Amino acid sequence: MRNEGRRLRISHDEEMMILRLRNHIDKTPQLRRRVPKIFLTDVETAPLKAYIWNLKTRYVQPGMLDENHKNWWMISWAGKYLLEDEVFGEAVTPAKALLQDDSAAVKSFWNHLNDADIVITHNGKNFDHRIMNMRFLLHGLPPPAPYKVVDTLQVARAKFMFPSYRLSYIAEMLGISEKVKHEGFGMWKKCLEGDPKALSDMLGYNKGDITALEDFYLIIRPWITNHPNVGVYTEAEIPVCPACGGHELDKIQDSYSTTSVSKFQNLRCGECGFVSKIRKTVLPWRVRQALVNGVL
Repeated sequence: MRNEGRRLRISHDEEMMILRLRNHIDKTPQLRRRVPKIFLTDVETAPLKAYIWNLKTRYVQPGMLDENHKNWWMISWAGKYLLEDEVFGEAVTPAKALLQDDSAAVKSFWNHLNDADIVITHNGKNFDHRIMNMRFLLHGLPPPAPYKVVDTLQVARAKFMFPSYRLSYIAEMLGISEKVKHEGFGMWKKCLEGDPKALSDMLGYNKGDITALEDFYLIIRPWITNHPNVGVYTEAEIPVCPACGGHELDKIQDSYSTTSVSKFQNLRCGECGFVSKIRKTVLPWRVRQALVNGVL
């Protein structure tokens, strides 16, 4: 296997930064009061079954769905908290798979979403999260507490031109943790039949996605210009990087962000590379007063 035995992790500087910040929670409250809960997750769902006339059918009417398999349900989910070692998750049991009863797995997944500040996912905004909201609704669960979502698929499409945006393809191109291989669609079919090995394999595949997702997120984090501001969660009383919470911020010489009436010094995080800006304008008051705007 390519890159066998090698997994790209955070840099030594990033690891030291995390340790320093965690050690300073009590000792230096001006620096950091809490560490935000950043939850990386992936969900595997059961497919629908339908009766079709030919392989090129473009639209399946609701009446063509198999009566016993006409809605998505969760087979398994996996997740971890950023920079922590444990990857955990849950799959339905063989007996529950036959009944399409995902209530226990859905509830445990809901608990983690409810506890998270920021959720990292790949294609979660358009697929996983909407499906899971549907499962929450059907199981009588309320909406989880609000959390911010970083969808690495949307970031990849907005910032980079890859031939494919599948996580497995990107992981291979970047030489990071590869996704766990599986037998293909047959594994999903066996899960629907309650096959214990298939369900175990599905959870293992699910967890492998999390490993690749974390590596990819850490690589592209400096590119996520709309990343949720970590400083809001840490409540630090000194400037910190909006993306990683690091406090090693360096001015970028002769680099400024501008609006039509103001100018702000740009900064680069010495720990993750994210570019941010100070909130106070560098323009003197008299210069700002002299500026005029064009008419829209």
